[in-house]
Amino acid sequence: MSPETPAGGPGPAPAASTTTRALGVERGQSARDAASALRHLASEYQSFVRGFGALLDGLERWRADAGEAEAQHLELFRRQALSLLLQHGIRPTAREGQPLDLGYHEVVAVEPAPGVPADTVLRVSEMGYEMVLPGQPPLTLRLARVVVSEGLAAPAERTGKPGS
Repeated sequence: MSPETPAGGPGPAPAASTTTRALGVERGQSARDAASALRHLASEYQSFVRGFGALLDGLERWRADAGEAEAQHLELFRRQALSLLLQHGIRPTAREGQPLDLGYHEVVAVEPAPGVPADTVLRVSEMGYEMVLPGQPPLTLRLARVVVSEGLAAPAERTGKPGS
């Protein structure tokens, strides 16, 4: 929808996204070719998110140690960076208070937290990201590194690995 088109009104067809073009949908490639293109695209996105995610992690640590005025500027920058990721189909996957999900989280520490259910995310050390494409299930690009609440769940249930 163009800026001149009223919300809800008919507008020009949206331009094909870079992602759609990368998958070869416009050219009518075979399903096998599109799947191969998707794997290649996911690999490229994972590489990008590894680097960009590290920058955002550093920004978050800097913001936590900054004074109030500086923290506000850093928060604005962080929001702009996240908006850019969202525009390209990449979204963050972890929030404090979520139950542990090993498809999105890597446990880096377990801490006692009275009154908090076992295996609840207490803190996100490093944000995780997933790629969302139309017609495709979300693809985890980077697991979030999280601190979870201690509880009754056995360590093997928490990490998915026996004896961890």
